[in-house]
Amino acid sequence: MRRERPVWMLMLSIAMALMGDRAAIAGTRNSGDATFFSVADLGYDHSAVPTLKGGRAAKPRLWPATVYSISSLGSCTSTLVGPRVLIMAAHCVGNGRQVTIAVGSRTYTGTCSHPATYEGNPPNPTADWALCLMNDDPHVAYERINTDPSRLAVRQELTLSGLGCTDDLGSNDGIYRIGEALIATLPAGSNNYISTTGMAVLCLGDSGGGAYLFANPQDERGRRVQVAVNAEVVGRTYSQLASTSTIDAVAFFTAWSTTHAARICGLTPDPLGCR
Repeated sequence: MRRERPVWMLMLSIAMALMGDRAAIAGTRNSGDATFFSVADLGYDHSAVPTLKGGRAAKPRLWPATVYSISSLGSCTSTLVGPRVLIMAAHCVGNGRQVTIAVGSRTYTGTCSHPATYEGNPPNPTADWALCLMNDDPHVAYERINTDPSRLAVRQELTLSGLGCTDDLGSNDGIYRIGEALIATLPAGSNNYISTTGMAVLCLGDSGGGAYLFANPQDERGRRVQVAVNAEVVGRTYSQLASTSTIDAVAFFTAWSTTHAARICGLTPDPLGCR
């Protein structure tokens, strides 16, 4: 999303600007650790924030499971989807590396894993998910992932989210925003990407954040399910989202949750605390 005179703030605001190329959102792949902070702890007054082209300021308190990072290797957004489970883009954190999240006055740490297909030879860059097992439960309202591909259709409206940049220069204002886009293409074969086009387009800093299917997109308090992880943007127009409901995605999530005895909202029998 653009604004006339953006405020520079370490490239980590909303990703609804029309960035230039495939590398614009993904940036440099982070093979190391990552540190995240809670969106719910952001102190801006959403009612006083101007509505920008492509998206609108979200109400931080309605997104307690969303966290954002500050990193010289590229900022990202990620989501808690279970009592000790954080999901983000694989390119936001190294395989087997540590993630730290600050929620309120507490700090939690965890170890992250990539799908074997993402790390394979040849690798599949569209398997762009990472799951991180946290050392404790932050006790927030966790987002629920979608594992049913039949819920998605071309021309269907999704709500994109993130703390990415607000113009082509990578500037941002530290505000978490949401905005609508239409599904242009769905995953097929080994391609796990949902492609969207419309007013809301991802930008640097949105990597790893959630794309949602809302019962009512204008009701931020209402029912929603996370259908994908923000991955990249192509040609200033199309956002690429790593779907949570492909065969590859569900296989990775299921194997990981079994290995770590971790319950994921929308995948396993729901733990307490799911939205």
